[in-house]
Amino acid sequence: MQRLVNWYSADTSTSSSKCWTHWNHHWYTTSTSTTITTAVYVDDVYRWTDGDVRVGQAEQTTAREQQAREEQAREREEANKRAEALLHSLLSQEQLSQYRKQRTFDVLTTRTGETRRYRIEHGVAGNIYRLDDNGKPVERFCIHIDQRAGYPVADNLIVQKLLLEADEEQFLQIANRSIIDRRGEWTLVGRAA
Repeated sequence: MQRLVNWYSADTSTSSSKCWTHWNHHWYTTSTSTTITTAVYVDDVYRWTDGDVRVGQAEQTTAREQQAREEQAREREEANKRAEALLHSLLSQEQLSQYRKQRTFDVLTTRTGETRRYRIEHGVAGNIYRLDDNGKPVERFCIHIDQRAGYPVADNLIVQKLLLEADEEQFLQIANRSIIDRRGEWTLVGRAA
């Protein structure tokens, strides 16, 4: 969207006047009785066209912002690739095959002599299920790293897998636990342990 905007300010002497403070926050000096300041409104940015304000400043800022967004996207993509590669290196051949086909993998644990099977789905929260002997989910767990930092999903899966394998008791103390209620829906019941 492009719109031409003109401001007229009357000034009978050389002075500084503030023009639409909430838009440009610039001071400019004039020695004429009437000054015309023109800005072109393009993509929510005002681009100035008069000689008193730096021409092209908005274009340069917009270009820098676009370049920064593109660089962040490249870095995020590289981080995702590295995290996926690390996850693949930590999975057994069986787990890797399952992950490639279904975007899930199973983790076996032995606590108090009892073997338990957990299924970790590709995701961040509420993506871990304890399965019964028939492979049916009987409990769901929510435990994850802080996603506000923008970590790749594969990093979250790695943390979940390693914690389950290294210290199932700690996992159960931290994770929120849900069970299937009588209606067949997941209901949060609190901590697992």
